[in-house]
Amino acid sequence: MARLRWSSPRESSRCSRCGAGIKADQLIHAGRPEEATRLLIDEDTCSRQPHSMLAALMLTYVRLGRLEKAVDAFRQSYSAFWSKPENLDAIARHVEFCARTGNSEAARKLVERHAWRRYVPSAERDFHAAAALAFGPGSEHGSAAPAVAARFDARNGNSARSERIRAFMTGEPVVDALDLGDSLSPRARELSPASGRALPDRPEPVSRR
Repeated sequence: MARLRWSSPRESSRCSRCGAGIKADQLIHAGRPEEATRLLIDEDTCSRQPHSMLAALMLTYVRLGRLEKAVDAFRQSYSAFWSKPENLDAIARHVEFCARTGNSEAARKLVERHAWRRYVPSAERDFHAAAALAFGPGSEHGSAAPAVAARFDARNGNSARSERIRAFMTGEPVVDALDLGDSLSPRARELSPASGRALPDRPEPVSRR
């Protein structure tokens, strides 16, 4: 079993719940999903948590056979992030979730809804990689993700990012079909925290298949 060690973050670096979210991601990648799920505190503790951790746990719940919790995690986290362009990395997780649970049409609709967003290169890389699961490796997304990863590798002097993206894009579905119910038309927060302007109650509905 993989051994992980965490050091305490600097006081100004991040809130404690975001730190827990990073730990959950690391535990998932280390093959310790049950431990990752125990880090979740399902309360609104900051602008990204628990919604970011819920997004990380969606497929983990499916793999653990907790399908209702997986759908609920999708609904809660997407409702928090769908209207915020700066959370493109979280949206990528939702696209992947749909693509790997037999909801490919929903994945394509999510890509179309959010493809106009631009954010940091790592988030764009992950969004394109998730979109390639829905549109195929021969799509523009299937070309864009490796291209961005290659820029990271050129900077870092290795091929780690390209290898990770290739493995991601060739990964298998987790289940053949998972009913997402009405979670594809999430409710947004009443106000945009940045502008104070009212947001629409729901985005355009997305079909399930």
